[in-house]
Amino acid sequence: MFSDENFIFWRNLEKIKDALLLNDVEFASSLGFQSKTYQSAKKKKSTLPMDCLFELAEKMNFHLEDLLLSPDFELNYNPHSKRPLIDRYTLAPHSQTRPIINILNYLELTQGPRAKINLVRKFQLSEDFIQNEKNHTNMLLITDIVKYLAANHNFKKADFLGIGRRMPFLTTNKILKDKLSNHKSAIDILECFVYDCTKLFDSNCTYSIAGYTSDYAIVDVKPVKSVVEELKISNAEFGSEELCLTRMGNFSSVMYYKYGKNAQVKKINSIHAGQKSNQYLLNLGPFNKTGHILNESGRSNLMILQ
Repeated sequence: MFSDENFIFWRNLEKIKDALLLNDVEFASSLGFQSKTYQSAKKKKSTLPMDCLFELAEKMNFHLEDLLLSPDFELNYNPHSKRPLIDRYTLAPHSQTRPIINILNYLELTQGPRAKINLVRKFQLSEDFIQNEKNHTNMLLITDIVKYLAANHNFKKADFLGIGRRMPFLTTNKILKDKLSNHKSAIDILECFVYDCTKLFDSNCTYSIAGYTSDYAIVDVKPVKSVVEELKISNAEFGSEELCLTRMGNFSSVMYYKYGKNAQVKKINSIHAGQKSNQYLLNLGPFNKTGHILNESGRSNLMILQ
């Protein structure tokens, strides 16, 4: 009787062989086996040597663990064309790779280059794809990545906030420094980020400031209805709490461009709890030492925060 793991392994190996358009003899040769040895292992559903499989995974840029254990293994390979992503991440491609570059940089910084390489292979991302911050993917890729980091790399709340707070230190975000560093007040900086900057890298959500006082502001982030429909998911399935934490880190770090200090931020509404949007409360008090009362400026959508 074949074990479930061995059955999954051989089914996935067949997917690779078929993608390469090879027969059993040719595939066995590419793995360094005689045809007779390969056929015997295939018949018995026995595993192949790990060094051979590891070399195959490196060559074709996938995660070895997925070959061995994943019942949903999908190979991002087409001999006739270069595909930067598996099909799951090509639907509704309204995200740029900038946030993914940020995550990879943080992972390499905290856990070393091997962890970064493993993550790249886990999601079958090519170097050409992730090196260009203007390449496009969808919300599902970054959501899957942060969930994977939580489950397999023991990432906690502080890590996801830390990913977002690295935004001012990335060379890819120089354009944000140019836009944000010269404003006179905290609310001006936040408004510039919310209304002018977020559209540069995220077309999945609409961003707005729902209200503010002299010391606090509420940022509202709502999924774009057409994107949700394209992805064929509900609002509650859009993103994740881990992704919200990275976004909170982004908002927190916006003040760093001018003041060299992060703002405190708290999530107060969530689409995952049934609300129509995610809302984040930012403490702007430490950046308003002049006593300027923001809620007297005549701005719309005023909400006094307790």
